[in-house]
Amino acid sequence: MIKNGFGYTPVESLMVGTPVIVTDCPVFKEIGVRNGENGFIVDFDLKKVNYADIYQKRLKFNYEPPKDIYDKLLVKEKNIYLEELKNKSKVICIKNYFDEELNEEKRIIDKPYYIDKSRATELFDKKIINFYKNNKFL
Repeated sequence: MIKNGFGYTPVESLMVGTPVIVTDCPVFKEIGVRNGENGFIVDFDLKKVNYADIYQKRLKFNYEPPKDIYDKLLVKEKNIYLEELKNKSKVICIKNYFDEELNEEKRIIDKPYYIDKSRATELFDKKIINFYKNNKFL
């Protein structure tokens, strides 16, 4: 028997003001299901479910989706993308090869891509890639 599971149906129901009946999985408490307020949380085995209570109880429906904190986390972190990009070179393949660093096959028809400057110099010396700058080959 599966004891943990999550689907979007309870979230969608709560968002449109429909009470839900869910099993006692921690995720449902995390998304804001409150037993007796906006739904009912029942045991997995359904042995102790008070059906009359569910049927007769008038819920004072209140649902407030949990607030995420991703915007606060992202703001705190320093954006290192531009710093990392300084150590990369934009190149284009002029000879088919397997790039071990990227773990993928590169072909002549591929679009320009970024690799470490030292690796780019090595591949340029072997006449496998060409540098790409200002939308042109060098």
